[in-house]
Amino acid sequence: MRFHSALAVTLILSFTNTTSTQAQTVEEMFQALIVQDEVTMGYDRDLFPHWIDADSNKCNTRFEVLIAEAVVKPKILNGCKLSGGRWQSVYDLVNTTNPSSFDVDHMVPLNEAWQSGAHAWSNSQRRAFANDLDLPQALIAVTASSNRSKSDREPHNWMPANKKYHCTYLQSWVVVKFKWRLSVDSTEQSWLQTQLLSCGLISKSEKPKLLPPSTTTPVTPVTPVTPVTPVTPVTPVTPVTPVTPVTPVTPVTPVTPVTPTWPATESNAIPNVSVLKKYKNCTEAKAAKVTPIRRSINPDLYLLNQALDRDKDGVACES
Repeated sequence: MRFHSALAVTLILSFTNTTSTQAQTVEEMFQALIVQDEVTMGYDRDLFPHWIDADSNKCNTRFEVLIAEAVVKPKILNGCKLSGGRWQSVYDLVNTTNPSSFDVDHMVPLNEAWQSGAHAWSNSQRRAFANDLDLPQALIAVTASSNRSKSDREPHNWMPANKKYHCTYLQSWVVVKFKWRLSVDSTEQSWLQTQLLSCGLISKSEKPKLLPPSTTTPVTPVTPVTPVTPVTPVTPVTPVTPVTPVTPVTPVTPVTPVTPTWPATESNAIPNVSVLKKYKNCTEAKAAKVTPIRRSINPDLYLLNQALDRDKDGVACES
């Protein structure tokens, strides 16, 4: 079985960003953890490519862990099929000879890693975390039921049924978070401190350092501008042509009828023209008392009887 001793408080870690090897105690690692709020959006399990065959030996990460943690070593057949062997789940002390009944658990779940800093990693960094065979505490073979019960919960929300494994579990949690520079939230940090003190893994109550608050002045939200209702274009007014003032009409003075002063004779008497008729001769016209027929007085009657105006002076039947 790989390293899982709760009594060892001095651990040898190879940092991912340096070639040097440094000795660190659980207490030193716990004090080095950064405390900050988690990023709860954007997680997807596919962002952590896992169970890869890093050394191309036909055994992917899952089988490498099963082989390393077998209580009784199995035979490795073609295609990395395991024959024989026996395993024990330290979460619940269940034993099995069937490796397919065991899961390989990420000590710090992938979603927890995402929330604690992996959201800012490259794809290759997340791949390395999900397949970390260098750190014994990172991956562990356990029963499928205990792994699913744990899901992606932090220690203050879930601990293994095997209480004797609790201190080792907490130590492993801190080691993985420290190696991968993952943060802890304030609730997680306080709970870990209490439990690590109880386990004797830390000797003082000093807490991890809080991430310095941002010095950036918060931006005041801008009040949304109410959209302006578009103005309906005004139809241009056709200029009105000025009206020429009307010259007042001078009233006409009524004409006083002139009473004829000449005696009414046969030659100047106004004939009876109530009936328009064409006469055969002047005798017939005289008998009808319409003579003389003057063009200036009775133009319509004259036109009908102009043949009777023999001298063409505008008066027919004048004698």
